[in-house]
Amino acid sequence: MYKLFIKTITPLHIAGQEQMILNLDYVMSDGKVGILNRLQTAKYLAENRVFDFNKNYTYTQVSDAIKNQSASFPEEVFSRKLSVSDEFAKYLKSPGRDGQMLIGDFINNGRSYYIPASSVKGALLTPLGLSELGIDAKDPKINERFVIADSEPLSASNFMVLRTMNRPPSVNIVCIKPNLEFDLMIKRIGTLDTAKVVTQCNDYAKKQIDLALDKILPYKGKNKFGSPKGANLFEDALMTASNYKTKSGEFLLNIGFGGGSWFKVEQGIVPKFKSKSPSEKRRGQEEPAHTSVEFDISGKMTHIGWCVCRFEEVK
Repeated sequence: MYKLFIKTITPLHIAGQEQMILNLDYVMSDGKVGILNRLQTAKYLAENRVFDFNKNYTYTQVSDAIKNQSASFPEEVFSRKLSVSDEFAKYLKSPGRDGQMLIGDFINNGRSYYIPASSVKGALLTPLGLSELGIDAKDPKINERFVIADSEPLSASNFMVLRTMNRPPSVNIVCIKPNLEFDLMIKRIGTLDTAKVVTQCNDYAKKQIDLALDKILPYKGKNKFGSPKGANLFEDALMTASNYKTKSGEFLLNIGFGGGSWFKVEQGIVPKFKSKSPSEKRRGQEEPAHTSVEFDISGKMTHIGWCVCRFEEVK
């Protein structure tokens, strides 16, 4: 058996099914996003007679009631609490902000977060030039079977809420923080050559990053307001991955939300659709399309989804 170790070098987001709504699914508590346990929240509200169950309430009235009660919520009302980036905190405090304030949650089982094996396998397919990592239903060969398990549950302390920048419209998403390492157990590796995976994935990542940077080169500069164009920001955001020096046995991989089709297309092929290319004309100027860049806590622009991985045989 093997373990696949994954270290985030930029924030990582793998989308779940839920868009969380302010003062319904989450509240701000002690400067953090407190995600509400719905059963415990309903129990608290009922016990404290916050609502008259003989009346009908609008969404706004329910939202206002939860907001007004949130400062008194006991810890058992929260399923988990997440730290937030400076940009997200600023967004919530902006004058005139009102409404749902949606946050895209990270994939979870209702109780805890995890890294799904399917997302990792999916990210590996393109660099390896394969359509299957497992048994091909059309041509099953048991000796080629590749079985990988989901990660163990991940603590909420490893996550934070980020707000995407320079990606109209901006979105709020739960991400794994940079510089954290996790592992997935590979129960059977089949005929997959781990040394070849390392070489092919590194070659692919470098080629696609260089291709993206070359593609946006003509669009660099400043706009009429003197600010850097989107192409400049995209270049800055890619520097973490571009400059990363992998050690022997390590390889770069873009997982989950952020890479878009640019880092998950057929080897070396520039996407045909404008919305899938690394730059696109919007509002009269060239800006990066499809891809997500963030300001992390330090205010540094970064492109999300980048991880450094390595295989380790388990005796």
